[in-house]
Amino acid sequence: MMQLLDLMDDLVTASTALAGLILVFMGAIVSAYEAYAPADQEKVKARYWQRACFSLTGLIMALASCVTALVAKGLNSPWLALLTLILFAFTLITVLVTSCFYVREIR
Repeated sequence: MMQLLDLMDDLVTASTALAGLILVFMGAIVSAYEAYAPADQEKVKARYWQRACFSLTGLIMALASCVTALVAKGLNSPWLALLTLILFAFTLITVLVTSCFYVREIR
């Protein structure tokens, strides 16, 4: 379990980088929504709202994994380090699904 604690510094860096990427996704979502005419925005609002909420969930998980990594390292807690790794894995899945949303939109 000590090897897992050694990864916490790397997970702090990776989590903050992933949070930045998710912020870029959220900016793209807002920009794409704002590109519609005000009359058309209501028609597409549900789709963009879902994407924005999904991205926000990923952002919260990325920041939570960053904080738990710092606390796990500070408290020398292998169980908290494991929780951090699980949170980070879910964040990666969230980013993958969000990316798939964008690829599907290109079609």
